[in-house]
Amino acid sequence: MGKTTVAGRAAGLAVMLAACTQDSSTPDLNSGPLVQVAESASSSGGYMVDVLAHTSMLTRGNYDLEYIVTDTADGSPVDGLALTLEPWMPAMGHGTPIIPTITALGSGAYSLEDVDLFMAGLWQLRTTVADPSDQVEPSLQIQ
Repeated sequence: MGKTTVAGRAAGLAVMLAACTQDSSTPDLNSGPLVQVAESASSSGGYMVDVLAHTSMLTRGNYDLEYIVTDTADGSPVDGLALTLEPWMPAMGHGTPIIPTITALGSGAYSLEDVDLFMAGLWQLRTTVADPSDQVEPSLQIQ
C-alpha cells in the first residue's frame, strides 16, 4: 500500500461529505410537468375540480398543487372564486397546522402552495368553492 497524503485524505473526505449532503432518494415534489391526480364535483354539482401535481406518485411531503375549476354545465373555466382549503385526514381525524396559500392564476386555474401531506394514507382536500355550503373534497392517497 502506498502512502496517503493529507491532500488525498482531504479530497476523499470532501467526496464523502458531498455524498452525505446530497440525498438523491428524496425527489423534488414541486417541479416537472403537472399531471392530474384527482377530480371531484362540488356538492352543488355546479363545479368540477381537477387536482394537478408535479408527480403522479404521491408520497409524504409538502406539495404545491393546482386546481382547474370548470363549470359542469358547459365545461368553461371558472375564475373569481374565493377558495379556502383544509387538508384533512379522515382516518386520523386531523388536518395539518400549515394553511395552504391559494392564488388565482386565471383560466380556471388556482395555485395551492404548502399543502402539507405529512402522513401516509388517505387525505381529503376539503375546499369551499363558491360559498360555505358549496364544497368539494378531492381525495389523495399518499404513500
